[in-house]
Formats: sequence, structure tokens, C-alpha cells
Amino acid sequence: MTLVFDVPRGVAFVSGGLSGVQRRSSASVACWLVARPPDSSKRHCKGGVSSLSLQTEVSRRAVLRTLVLLPVAVGMSSQVNAATATGGTATGSGTSLGIEVPVPPLPYPYNALEPVIDAKTMRLHHDKHFVGYVTKVNAALTEEQRKTFPSILTRLSTIPDRTVRETVRNQGGGAINHRVFFEIMRTPVADAQKNTPGGALGDAINRQFGSLAAFQKEFAQAAKTLFGSGWVWLYEVGKSPRRELKIGTFANQDSPLMQGNMPLLGLDVWEHAYYLRYGPDRGAYVDAWWRVVNWPAVEKIFETRQLP
Repeated sequence: MTLVFDVPRGVAFVSGGLSGVQRRSSASVACWLVARPPDSSKRHCKGGVSSLSLQTEVSRRAVLRTLVLLPVAVGMSSQVNAATATGGTATGSGTSLGIEVPVPPLPYPYNALEPVIDAKTMRLHHDKHFVGYVTKVNAALTEEQRKTFPSILTRLSTIPDRTVRETVRNQGGGAINHRVFFEIMRTPVADAQKNTPGGALGDAINRQFGSLAAFQKEFAQAAKTLFGSGWVWLYEVGKSPRRELKIGTFANQDSPLMQGNMPLLGLDVWEHAYYLRYGPDRGAYVDAWWRVVNWPAVEKIFETRQLP
């Protein structure tokens, strides 16, 4: 029996007595697993990997098990390779479901936000929590629905199955909330008072809240007093010419998108976002966070009405 498949970079197979090899070139490596009697089983590969003897018996059932697990192995390998050394930059998911909601890499190294947010928190937040939300929403949505993400969050009622609808609300909300959150942060500035928005957004904040300081006070108070887990967002109401801004609190992974509004500046106050560095002192986390707000990124969302 001969079975043919491609071996991706960095994938090692361990299933049913098969051990694998890592690809040595960037090109695809075509491999033939040849099931022979127990005393003679070989893997023959082209593309930089020569014929290698396998040490254990290769049965028909073992080969089939390996091929069934191949997609899982590929996905796991991609996510493992996504985590680089401390200070590295996270990469996106490598799973394949056709058209899918992507996992963008962090736009900075894991340790770029220190001392405000530590590298370990950023690694866990991006590579575990964020990747988990994206993986689950991809599994819940059809390929056609994935093409419309995140706008599908504005019309959750069109998803007929209640269980699927709740999954998309929770996991899809987590996916878009975190995508924006990671994009609107930057390396810390020394003085938070000198980190200010400009342009049309700066004018809108001053017009609606009186001053940046007044806005930050109201936003911080909402973040410190939100009960349980959730988010605080500055968002634009609808798409009216007035460009009305509001501050709102959102439980769990709910998003302003679910109300037809545009999220601009969001702060994650789930404990996983700050507990390793601040423990139960959410207030200290909120106060320090203004040092890492990337106002130009927020201004871009406001000006283009497009999410990253």
C-alpha cells in the first residue's frame, strides 16, 4: 500500500509507531509511506530528505491513524512555532479551513510594553487566549460566514441556531476585541500626560468630554468599577455625520459592534490581562495603561471607520 502526502515544515509525526522527519527545504516534500512486512518499512522522501528507515512496524491501521491526525499535527506545529523566544514577535495561526478569521501577529515583541504589561502576560494573552477565541469562532462559522467577519457580529440574530449564535457572540467578540486591543498599544511613553490624540479624534474627544483629562477620568472610572470580567470601550455611535462618541462597559466579550457601533479604544479588564503583573490591583493597571495607548492607531480607526 502506498500513500502520498506533503510534509509541512517543522512537523514531527508520532502516531501508531511512526516517527517523522522535519522538512529541510522551503519547498514541499513529497513522501511515500510504504507498508511492508514488519521487518522492512521505509519512508521515501524527495526534496532534500533521503530515504530513512523507520524503527517500528508500519501497519495499515497505523498509517491510516497517522493520516487522520495529520491536519491536527500541522495546526499544532504552526501554533507552537508561533511562539518565539521572549522578546520575539508572535505569529498567526497556521490552521486551514479555507477562508478563515486570521490571527494577526503582535505588531511588536512580547516584551515591548514592559513595564506596563509584562512579556509573559502578552505571550499568554495573544498565543493562548486570542488564538483560542479565533480558533473557536472559525469552527463555529461556515466558510461563507467567515468571509463576513467581523461584520457578522452586527447581525447575530441572522444566525438561526441558538448555540452557534452564542458561540459566535462569545468567541467572535473575543476575537475582534483582542485584535483591536493589541493594535492600539505601543511601547510605553515616559509621561502619560504627553501621550495625547490629535486630528479629528482629538477634536471630537475635546468636544464631547470637555478635555482629554476629563475623558480619561471617566474612562478609567468605568474600567475600575466594572464588576466581573469585561471591557471598557470608547466607541463611535453608528455612522452619523455628528461623529458622536461614547464610553461604555461590556460584559464578557461583548463588543460595540453588536450594537452597530464602531469600537475605537478598548481596555481589557479580564484578570488574564493584568493579574501576573498587578495581582488584584486593577486600578494600578488601568492608570498605567495610558502610557501604552497608541493614539495614531486609534485615530486611524476613527478617520477610516475601518477596524485593523
